[in-house]
Amino acid sequence: MVWVKELLITFKLSQKPLSTFNEGSCADYWAFKRAFQSHVREDGISECQKLGYLIAAKQELCGCQELEDSKEGYKEAWDLLEVRHGNKRTYIQHLIKRVCGRPSVRMNDIKGLRLFTDALSTCARNLKIMGELKQIETYESS
Repeated sequence: MVWVKELLITFKLSQKPLSTFNEGSCADYWAFKRAFQSHVREDGISECQKLGYLIAAKQELCGCQELEDSKEGYKEAWDLLEVRHGNKRTYIQHLIKRVCGRPSVRMNDIKGLRLFTDALSTCARNLKIMGELKQIETYESS
């Protein structure tokens, strides 16, 4: 019966489009990371399957497949991506500059206010997820 569950999970995952990451910006990497982790969050997915999906999304990780322990290979693949693309500080600066670096908005500019609100919400949400919400408070002093 275990194989039936694995088959159903594999079929379910294959129905969702898989994100890929091709040497984009730091912001592109973090968007890919969130989308990928959301994609494979299903219970019952083995580390081996997760590693296979991650390699399909980013071919340069093929060497991680050679590790005997698939759990270790999956961790190694993420560590490699983090080192190469996941500069947390650069991404935090990018998020904050998208809010603080915007042109001034007038009170009667509904569209401008909406765009500002969206940028601020996105920034705060991402910083909170990263455990870095305090960065907003210290941005002016840095």
